[in-house]
Amino acid sequence: MKLNLNDIIRVHGFVMLAGLEDGCRYRVKSITPFYGMPTYTFARPKGRKAVARHTATSVDLWITDVNDPDLNKITVEKS
Repeated sequence: MKLNLNDIIRVHGFVMLAGLEDGCRYRVKSITPFYGMPTYTFARPKGRKAVARHTATSVDLWITDVNDPDLNKITVEKS
């Protein structure tokens, strides 16, 4: 897993994860197991309501560095 609890991420482009919009920031609200696989629950940075939930493996594939030339990516802003 590349993300920790309360990390802030930014989505760039279309990352093929439902509920995560281009140009928006999200906070990792919780990390829970789902059928033995860890899942991230995302909320807006200052919100409480869960916006999306995805398995850690599907999200970690999209996490890259800010300087990566790929247009579709997820970057970690605050750890």
